[in-house]
Amino acid sequence: MANYNDRTLENLNGQGVYSTNMQVAAELLALPSRGGFSLKEVAVKAEISERQLRNWRQDGRFQALVEKKTRTNVKEIMPDVFASIIDRAVNEGSAKHAELLLKYQGLLTEKHEFTSVHDQYPRKDLNQFDEVDNAIETEIAELRSLIDQHK
Repeated sequence: MANYNDRTLENLNGQGVYSTNMQVAAELLALPSRGGFSLKEVAVKAEISERQLRNWRQDGRFQALVEKKTRTNVKEIMPDVFASIIDRAVNEGSAKHAELLLKYQGLLTEKHEFTSVHDQYPRKDLNQFDEVDNAIETEIAELRSLIDQHK
């Protein structure tokens, strides 16, 4: 593992709580476009080195923290998103926005129909192929017998 201090190791191994530095870094990384901050600026605001931030970003537990904070951010803006969808569906008459809203509410689903063509093509009786094979075998046997007679 990278050169972490003891507290960071404990945090990334699931022991203890996340450090304040980790929380700050995760919050900034979870913002859309990192809140307009470069990775260097995120590290400065979290009071860590860029190298430390790069190491954290490679760690699964830290990635999970960033993802959790991202989901929280998305949940917080969902009311505004729905308001916008409703506005465009109702006031602008946007069919696409109405469709999105109805699908989200479970009132509109994709419908897929399948039609079986099984009955259109009746199954062949496989026994008829056995009969043809037997007839060919009989004819071959007769031909061999004729050839043997002429030798």
